[in-house]
Amino acid sequence: MRLRRIVTIVLAACLCATSAPRAAAQSGDAGAEWSAFQKIAAHFTDASFVLVTVVTDGDRQLESKLRVWFRKPHFAKCEVVEGNGAGGVAVWRGGDMVLVRPPGLLSRFVLALHRDDPHVVDVRGRSCGQTTLDNFANDFAAHGTLSESPGPNVDGSATDVVTWTRDPGAATGDSKRELFISRATHLPAELKSFAGERLVEDSFYREIRLDEGLPFSTFDL
Repeated sequence: MRLRRIVTIVLAACLCATSAPRAAAQSGDAGAEWSAFQKIAAHFTDASFVLVTVVTDGDRQLESKLRVWFRKPHFAKCEVVEGNGAGGVAVWRGGDMVLVRPPGLLSRFVLALHRDDPHVVDVRGRSCGQTTLDNFANDFAAHGTLSESPGPNVDGSATDVVTWTRDPGAATGDSKRELFISRATHLPAELKSFAGERLVEDSFYREIRLDEGLPFSTFDL
């Protein structure tokens, strides 16, 4: 049980931080920054970023800092560098399985778990593979509507906020999401998710680098 509990912590930290909302692109013309972000996301090959995230569900909360790499079409890796599960790594290379290396003394183990395994999904019930910027851009508006308006400064950068509001009866636990897009880079700076009026996720995207030429070996464990 100890190993499974640690695996749960590692994967929850990784997956909650890297899960992008799944949807059908219904509101591609929400605004200028949204459109600029969509164009960037459609043309990059690989990317990396640092994510600082706090996710809650009831009385459970995860706080983590992660480094994330991904390459189209279906390669993703996240390493928890601080917070819950620090030292753990999860890798998805397409298909239904996720490879996991737990932190600490258990790092000699590599586990293969189904991406929908209860020990793999995050505290919001989301699974690995929903991590790429192109999914973020193309899938953000499923079962909801988008609007764009001026946002606050995030990490010193002016933003526009793209607000997603769930359609009645849609099958998602979030009632609203707010994506803050930097006017300087046209890339995500922050994501907030809400259940009713309660904030359940607050994630900051930092050090985003596109088209670094990541080799496939990046996604080995």
